[in-house]
Amino acid sequence: MDETFGKVLVISPHADDEVFGAFSFLDKNSIISIIATDESELFVDRPTEDKRLEESIKIVDFIKPKDYRSGSGKVNELYKIKHDVIFGIESEINKYKPDTVLIPFPSYNQDHKTVYEACIVALRQHDKNHFVKKVLMYDVYDYTKWGEKQMDMNYFREVDIKKKLKAYSLYRSQVRSYRSPKDLKRWAEEIGRRCNLKYAEGYKILRWVDG
Repeated sequence: MDETFGKVLVISPHADDEVFGAFSFLDKNSIISIIATDESELFVDRPTEDKRLEESIKIVDFIKPKDYRSGSGKVNELYKIKHDVIFGIESEINKYKPDTVLIPFPSYNQDHKTVYEACIVALRQHDKNHFVKKVLMYDVYDYTKWGEKQMDMNYFREVDIKKKLKAYSLYRSQVRSYRSPKDLKRWAEEIGRRCNLKYAEGYKILRWVDG
C-alpha cells in the first residue's frame, strides 16, 4: 500500500472517467465507484447498461482493484437524483473509510457537475461521517475541448501510458473520435511537460491533512 495515500476511493460519474483521469491511482489498493451506467433510454444508438457494465468488469479484471461498485444511475439525469447521489457517496465513504478520495473536475458535463457537488457535500467535516484526510480532484480531459474554466493542477503523477491506453480500449463503446487514444496520449505528454515527466496525469489537491 502507498503510505502517502493509503486506501483510495475513486468516484467516477461514468464507466470510463476513472480511466481517463485517475488511472495512475487504480491498483489493488483502490476502490472504484461508478455512479451512472444507464444511457440506453436516452440515446437509441448508445450501448445498453449491460454493455457498459460488461466493459467495466473487463477493467476490473485488468486492474484488479480492492473493490468495485457500479450504480444504475441514468446518464445525463443525475441532477434529478442529486440527494440520492450524495447519500450514496456518504455511505461508501463510511463503509470503506478511505484515506484518500478522488473526485471529478466538474467541467461542462452535467453529470460531472452533479457528482462533484455531491462529493463536496459528502466529504464535509461531520461528526457522524468518516473524515477523509486527502481529497484530490482529477482531470477528465473533455473539459479542454470546451469552456473557459480549466483545472489548476498542483499535483502530478507519472502514468504508464501503454497500460492506460489498453484499459481505455477495453471501454470499446466509449472510444470516440474527439477523445481518441492518440488524443489521450498527447494530453498525457502535455501534462508530462509541466512536471518533467514523459507521461503524466494532473490533479488538484482540495484537502491534505498529514498524519
